Amino acid sequence: MFKPPPKADQRSAGTEGDYWYQSLRQAFIQANRLLPVPADIVLCSAPVVLGEANRTGQPLRPISFTSIRAPRAPLVWVSPREGACSWRMVRQLETERPVLLRVERGGGLIYELLGPRSPVPLTPVSPENRYTSAPPWM
Repeated sequence: MFKPPPKADQRSAGTEGDYWYQSLRQAFIQANRLLPVPADIVLCSAPVVLGEANRTGQPLRPISFTSIRAPRAPLVWVSPREGACSWRMVRQLETERPVLLRVERGGGLIYELLGPRSPVPLTPVSPENRYTSAPPWM
């Protein structure tokens, strides 16, 4: 888990578990098990080039997005990272899509795979944290 030095902004302590997107390849393998046909997989603010580099033969087409509204797609990959896929965005997506797979390490979220949009609002799985409790401009 990402642990900043004592003088750094401590809001990220325990909230950014995959700073370099190293779990993306494993996420694609798991996503292919959930949906083994050609389909779009939305990457919450991760560069498409990283998705392409980590496909390793899966028939998934990575699409990146940066707004709170994910494009229509059967799968969405999220990995919390402020300035990219923020915790507010993760929690919002969890209210719109069911969590199909949640991977944690040391109690911190590494990534989630979310399913298709739900016709009814869902309760977010991820708890509030220092980022979601701060004013939106922080």
